[in-house]
This record gives sequence, structure tokens and C-alpha cells, in this order.
Amino acid sequence: MSDREFFDGFTVCYGSDRGDFRFFVSALIGSVSVIVFFVAGQPLALAVALLFLGSAYYHFPLVEKKVPRLGASQYGIFVDGFGIIDWRAVADIEIRTYAVRSIENKELVIELNRDVDAALISDWRKLPIYRLLMKLPWRLRDERVLSVQLEPFSINKDKLLETLQRMRSFYRN
Repeated sequence: MSDREFFDGFTVCYGSDRGDFRFFVSALIGSVSVIVFFVAGQPLALAVALLFLGSAYYHFPLVEKKVPRLGASQYGIFVDGFGIIDWRAVADIEIRTYAVRSIENKELVIELNRDVDAALISDWRKLPIYRLLMKLPWRLRDERVLSVQLEPFSINKDKLLETLQRMRSFYRN
């Protein structure tokens, strides 16, 4: 049985309208630029193609709508590309709002009471080579604070926090 097979509980996927535009527009511009490069031989078109195809590659996980990216069960909190965090290692869970220019974004902040290596039941940070340059939903601020950007997810942010806190209080003991 693999690490991902024993995880059965509350899961959240990316929203249906969250990454399609970024991925498909980048792929289209990159593809057109490749065609322009081969037809006209313009080196600038190759540079544009690499830039936009790289952007499409980075945003590809946002198009995979049925893959769970965040969740929780009796074992702990699951974060795609990070692993499963033991409930006893979670000191606090909260949602923080931050602004980038005039756009408000929310992130789930999971504070740990021990270092990450000791907090993980299953460590998925060693990604396959093809996945290294793709978008991940998490960012490690330091050894005890993990933040997950909530913008691409398809769930009410307050409901997510309420569910995780309820599960934490139930399974922590």
C-alpha cells in the first residue's frame, strides 16, 4: 500500500475556474511562437516560446481538477507535494489575509510545535524530476510554519478552517 492510498478523509481540489486561463493562454502563445520560430526563423520567437511554454508547464497542476491537493483525516493534514503532518505536531491552524497591490489573498497557516522532519508522518517533498518546476500549493516559511495559498482551491475558506480545527481537536488526543 502506498502512502497516498491510506489517506481517506476530507480533501479539497483546485477550483474549476482557477488555472485554465493561465495554462491555456500560455500554451497557445508558446505554441504559436514555436511555429513562428520554425517558419520565420526568428530567435526572439524561440525565447518567447520558451517563456510561455515554461509558464504553461508551471501552471499545469491547476488544470488537474480531480487531484486532491489539500485535506485531512485521522492521520493528519495532507498537503500535495509536502506530505502528511501528524495532528500532534500541529500547534495552530489559522487563515491569514494579505494584500498584493489591491487584491486580497488568503493563506492557510499551519504552525508546528516541532521541526518539519519530525512532524511529517509521510514526507513527499522529494518530488519526481518532472514535477520539480510545477506549481506547488505550499510554501515553508521556516522550520515550523507552513503556508498554503488558498486562492486556487474550490472551497469556502472559513469552512475549510472550521473543518480542520474541528478535526484537529478530535484527532489530536
